[in-house]
Amino acid sequence: MDNLSRIPLNGLRAAEAVHRLGSLAAAGRELGVSPGAVSQQVARLEETLGLRLFIRRPGGMVAAEGKADIFRLLGQGFDRLSAAVDLTRKDRQSMLTVSCAPI
Repeated sequence: MDNLSRIPLNGLRAAEAVHRLGSLAAAGRELGVSPGAVSQQVARLEETLGLRLFIRRPGGMVAAEGKADIFRLLGQGFDRLSAAVDLTRKDRQSMLTVSCAPI
């Protein structure tokens, strides 16, 4: 995982969301940031990677030619991270907390 230390994780999240949702605005809504912030994150990621991930069009953004596998793997990776986080919540859901006022 040494190759991940220089890659901006927020850029990966932003790029995956833009690909899946098709627009900067939709990705921004999902990530809780402005479309401009998403654009900057994607641009920084592209600069860091040294490659173009998207073709920008008036109707939205589409994956650049030959980049579909990158987005497929990113989607799978984020799905696995989400499943891992869900497991941490599952452990807490079966916990019973009892409180009482002091006498």
